[in-house]
Amino acid sequence: MVPDCFSLLSRYKLLLEGLLKCTKPTHPDFSKLNAASAQVAAVASHINEAIRQHESFRRMLSIQNRLTGQCVPGILAPGRQYIREGRVMKVCRRKAKERMLFLFSDMLIYARPNPREKVDTASTYECRCTLPLLNSSVQVVPADHRVPGVSPLFKVSNEDTSLLFFSYDQDEVH
Repeated sequence: MVPDCFSLLSRYKLLLEGLLKCTKPTHPDFSKLNAASAQVAAVASHINEAIRQHESFRRMLSIQNRLTGQCVPGILAPGRQYIREGRVMKVCRRKAKERMLFLFSDMLIYARPNPREKVDTASTYECRCTLPLLNSSVQVVPADHRVPGVSPLFKVSNEDTSLLFFSYDQDEVH
């Protein structure tokens, strides 16, 4: 129902903007059209923000349900926003291992595919570490340490933890 109402509201916004373009500023209805257009735009903006927040909440709830392990934080918190997630490769002593990063407005969750599932089809992840962003940093490793054919290495660290990652997908890093 919401998308249909929002679609109608968007059409009203376009209609009012079209009317404003065709109405001379000296016309008696110009100021009323202008005010109506501004109000419809404000309502549309408010609805867009509510939809965005709802999608963020749904995404965070989905992530919360897919994480397992002893260090899983409560993801749903006031003010916290989902930003993005992505698969990366963690640089380890013997070989690189696939990991998952979940980035929120105030923290980064580092997880691995659940060991009871195949890595390629993992739908749940074991939480390995939670890094608060407040005291953390991300650094791109200098070019002379790069692995050919992969994105630059990047180091995520704070006072207690330092993790080194790369991605085969150049777009994932940006």
